[in-house]
Amino acid sequence: MGALLTACKDDTAGVTTRIVTPSFPGLVLNGQPVVSTAVGAGAFTDPGATGYDSVANTSFPLQPVENDVNLTAPGFYSVQYEAKNVYGYRTNASRLVLVSAVPATDDISGTYERVPNRQPVTLTKVSTGLYVIDNIGGVPDSPEYLFPVYLGLPTETTLEAPPQPNPFGGGVGISGGQIVRQGSTITFSYIVEGNGFGTARRTFVKVN
Repeated sequence: MGALLTACKDDTAGVTTRIVTPSFPGLVLNGQPVVSTAVGAGAFTDPGATGYDSVANTSFPLQPVENDVNLTAPGFYSVQYEAKNVYGYRTNASRLVLVSAVPATDDISGTYERVPNRQPVTLTKVSTGLYVIDNIGGVPDSPEYLFPVYLGLPTETTLEAPPQPNPFGGGVGISGGQIVRQGSTITFSYIVEGNGFGTARRTFVKVN
């Protein structure tokens, strides 16, 4: 008896392979990325955040996954958010929160000059105890060093800046921040922490 042999041909013609490209969810903080609040009792209420899933075409409110703000202790804190879409991809974002013991009327904004190179920098008040500086290093004749960094006054004599985006890579902040007020003369100093900066203490004196 003869055997009946058959063969199958691997024919992939007309077969379409679908490749799913990862799509990360959107995440938008409600309000500003850096805020300040006065020292006090109770719990800090964050403005919140909104997530967006482009796959499902839906948006949804987000609750913090972490909120370490202590209103009784001056300093910087963070509120963390996370958005997740139907594929399980995640996006994270955080808000910096300054708890400040300075009076709401306290204002040290103005033009300062770095000692000794006399490079002017501008300090702009955002809210109670919270400021933005336009040249954190006081670096002269270098446009690439002109970018905003938030500085905070936990008290009237201390200055802080947690790590923030640095165009030179990584984060940039300060350590050892101090403020000296002698009548109308205001001086502040700190060490810049971040790529592109040295380790020297930088001192600035208000001129306007």
